[in-house]
Amino acid sequence: MDDRSGAFDTSNADSGLPDGGAADAEAYQQVAELLHAPLSLQHVSVRGLARTRPEFVQVILEKSLHFGLPNGQSNGEAVSTAANLNDTIDSLTLAAERLRKTDCFRGVDVYVDEGVCAEDGNGTVSSTGITCCDATFTVHEVRPYRLQVGTSVESATGESALEIGGSFLNVFGAGESVQGTAGLGFGGRAGDWTTGLGGLAALFGSGHRVYGDVRASNQLQVEVRKPYPLGVMDTFASLRLTNALLNRMSTSSYCEFQRGLETALEGTLGRIGYECTWRDLGKVGAHASMPVREQAGHSVKSAVHYAWEQDVRDDSVIPADGSYCRVFAEVSGLGGDPLTRYVKGECEYQWHTQLAAVRVVPPTMAGTAGDVDDEDAAAPSWAAALSPVLSLGARMGAMAPVWRSPAERGTRISDRFFVGGPANCFRGFRNHGLGPTAGDDAIGGDAYYKGTAMLSVPLAVNELARSLGLRAHAFVTAGDCRGLHEPFNAWTVGWRSAAGVGLALSTVFGRLEINWNKVFRSAAGDQVDDGFTLALSKTFGA
Repeated sequence: MDDRSGAFDTSNADSGLPDGGAADAEAYQQVAELLHAPLSLQHVSVRGLARTRPEFVQVILEKSLHFGLPNGQSNGEAVSTAANLNDTIDSLTLAAERLRKTDCFRGVDVYVDEGVCAEDGNGTVSSTGITCCDATFTVHEVRPYRLQVGTSVESATGESALEIGGSFLNVFGAGESVQGTAGLGFGGRAGDWTTGLGGLAALFGSGHRVYGDVRASNQLQVEVRKPYPLGVMDTFASLRLTNALLNRMSTSSYCEFQRGLETALEGTLGRIGYECTWRDLGKVGAHASMPVREQAGHSVKSAVHYAWEQDVRDDSVIPADGSYCRVFAEVSGLGGDPLTRYVKGECEYQWHTQLAAVRVVPPTMAGTAGDVDDEDAAAPSWAAALSPVLSLGARMGAMAPVWRSPAERGTRISDRFFVGGPANCFRGFRNHGLGPTAGDDAIGGDAYYKGTAMLSVPLAVNELARSLGLRAHAFVTAGDCRGLHEPFNAWTVGWRSAAGVGLALSTVFGRLEINWNKVFRSAAGDQVDDGFTLALSKTFGA
């Protein structure tokens, strides 16, 4: 039995019978009795272990199958209570899934066979009428290393970056992994990536030599991850060290150097972590505004944060059905700079659904009208693929200062919200192009909201277009970003909006969009991006 089959489905138990009626009912009854008959799992063995420690696998099996194995062994006689076939399959499936989540194995298979009952040493049915069985797990371990190259959008700067990373998997045989990533920003202009390459080496420098003539953001990151720490199932512990140079010279006339540590615990209820980051806003442009110059210097952020995410979309890059929800909360100011004492919250929701299907004629069937009218033709599958998709999304966030004296006013520019560009998916505005400004500098806001509606239609013109998920879409977006001190009526009259049409496709690097945008409402200081734009992001953003 392959564990991926899950529990038996009795709804089609009579499909192989020639006659219905009593014969079908009898067959159904036999299958139901088999599924609920007493069953004892007597022996469990694991094959394919090489670098993985047997004790680590033993803990996972004990927690999932609810029985004990001899100490230090992964193959032995089980001390099991009677269950039934359905419960046994569920437990074996859970154990296999937990083994896969460790990232130690590229495949896990389970085989169940009749076994010998432990109480009398012979036979498959004990004197109490309990059927005995054995289970064999066959695992296929992954390679001890992994290399990857991709692109991303830096959430802090909205800048596209080339990511080069490597991982060492199952380092000590208990699922531990060490991953290193280098992010090379493309900058705001062509050729900025060349100075970004030098910026990676500059991250190891000190003082103002760190900044040099860098015009792109760069980041080095090392993360250690451990699955199921202390035997706690469905939980992952991580420790992350970050060394980054964030370049906002083109949008806010400054560069910031960051070194931080984050430790987190992630489980079924979300992810909770602690972050401590030292930040040095050490390079300010010659024409920087006074609010930006006042931010220059060092600050320390010490914060506890919580994040919860649920993604049930059929595809995260080109979704056609399902929903996505994310909630983030942060409490900062556990020591450090008084201006970093704040509470922050952010949430996002997406909903996607297919509208009425459009029946089409496949090119291979053109000219065969009789086949087109046949309900058994291939056209219905094409019609489902060509259904228009309606996507609705909303995102909002706010932060408020806490634990301060009246003289300690304002927030750090590094902690504020910036809207516009691919990082925040407000199409029609440039990167950080929407919100409070000082002169030509974007200084961010303490609260924002945005909503998007998009209607897309797949363009299945050929096999290549279908494989890339090529779609034509039309969208409209509205929202705002401001400081908390501004009056409420400013939110009601100062909102922005934009609309447009474009094409989207799925690539190995993420979602690529080519759009024509038109901004209908903007404010003084906004950086609009009317006309054609090109955007690359990891996933769909509404």
